[in-house]
Amino acid sequence: MAIKTPAWVARKGGFPTVEGWVWVKPNGRTEVLKSASFSSADIAEWHAGHRPAPVVEPVVQTLHEAPVVERFATEEEIDWHMEDDLDLDFDEE
Repeated sequence: MAIKTPAWVARKGGFPTVEGWVWVKPNGRTEVLKSASFSSADIAEWHAGHRPAPVVEPVVQTLHEAPVVERFATEEEIDWHMEDDLDLDFDEE
């Protein structure tokens, strides 16, 4: 049985897989447009008559974290950041 591509799937650049009609999103991931059940032979026949199926490369996610360096705060840093918080004069009334 030959697979017939729906017009709206063709506009998206969809292609058949065992999961159904799929397209490759701009971020590189695939999305199922319409679930369907196709045999491997039907899929191979469809690809033989159309452009080759796109090769989906995995999306590499780079983590950008600041390096952590543990150190003690200097007396100047404590004074700068905590100058108002450490003025505890209990003698004033």
